[in-house]
Formats: sequence, C-alpha cells, structure tokens
Amino acid sequence: MSTQKIRERLRVLAQAGYVEPWTDNYELFSLTIWGCLYLDGEARADQIVPEPSPQRPGYVLD
Repeated sequence: MSTQKIRERLRVLAQAGYVEPWTDNYELFSLTIWGCLYLDGEARADQIVPEPSPQRPGYVLD
C-alpha cells in the first residue's frame, strides 16, 4: 500500500472522528475514544456526525 493511500484513509478516519492528528504536519495520528469504542464493537459508525471545518468546507480537519 502506498504512503499516499494510507494518508487518504487516515484523513477519512479523522473526518469520521476515529483518529486525530497527533502532530501539526499530520504525520502521526492517534486513536480517539470513538475509535477505540468502534474497534471494541461498542460504537457504530452512524453514531458520529462530524462537524465541517469553516476554513475548508467539506473537511473536518483544519
């Protein structure tokens, strides 16, 4: 899998609220509580409604 594909998938997961950037340059990410709950089978994907970023319409990340 290419680095570009991994970055695209991480951005989607971040927009869904399952991971969050750990560094300002988006090189490292960490699981959120929602990500942990989802992996444990205790949360459903439809329980999170991400808020769009005012700076970048359609994106949650700034």
